[in-house]
Amino acid sequence: MKPVPRALFAALAGFLLSGCAVKPEFLSKPYNAPPTIAVLPFANDSNNVDAPVFMQKLAADGLESGGYSVVPVAEVNDKLREAGITVGGQLASRTPQELARITGASAVLYGTVKAFRYTTLGFYQKRQVALSARLVGEDGNEQWRQSVSASRTYWDFRAMENLGEALKAAGVQLAVKLAERLISHPLYPEMLRSIHDLFITLPSVRDSRRTTGKFCPKGYYDFWRDITE
Repeated sequence: MKPVPRALFAALAGFLLSGCAVKPEFLSKPYNAPPTIAVLPFANDSNNVDAPVFMQKLAADGLESGGYSVVPVAEVNDKLREAGITVGGQLASRTPQELARITGASAVLYGTVKAFRYTTLGFYQKRQVALSARLVGEDGNEQWRQSVSASRTYWDFRAMENLGEALKAAGVQLAVKLAERLISHPLYPEMLRSIHDLFITLPSVRDSRRTTGKFCPKGYYDFWRDITE
C-alpha cells in the first residue's frame, strides 16, 4: 500500500490512538492474587446483544496475559447454565461465594458493558466501548474495581472542504473497513483498548513490577500500522 500523506496521517491518527481510564475505586491492601478466577457473563447496559459475549472472552484473555489462572469461559458458562444462570443480569440472584463455588474458582470477576456503539454518518464517526468490572474473592470481599471508556469522535473538516482530500480520506476509510472485516468486528480496536485500560491498575501475577494491563494489547498501534504501511 502506498504511504499515507503525512498531513492526512496527522488528521486521522487521533481517531485511533486515544482512550481514557480512571483510577480504581477500590483495591484491597495487601493485594493477594487469587489462585483461580472465573470471568462471569457480563451484564449488558448497551443495545448490542453480542457485546457481553465479546467482552467476557477478551477479559478472560486479558487476565491470562497478566499471568492469572482463569477458568475457561465455556466451562464457566456451562456450570452457570446448569445452575440456571444464562445472562449476566441473573448473577445478582447468587452471592459471590455461591458463584465461586459453582464455577470452582477462588474469585469471580463481575463485568458490565456500559456502552458499545459504532456510528458513522459521512464525514462523522463515533466509536465507544465502556466497561466496568470488579473482582470479588470467594470470601465475598471485593478486591478491585475499575471503570473505563475507549471512545473516538471524528470530524473530517478538511475532507468536507476539499474534494481531493475527501478522496484520500475515502481511500483510508476503505482500508480501515477491510482491516476491520478481517478482525471480524468494527469495534475490535476499542474492545482491545478497553480491556487494556480496564486492567491497567490490576497487579500482574506474571511480573510483580507491572500491572496486568501492561501485558494486554492496546490494539490501536499495530492496527494503524498494518493498514497504512
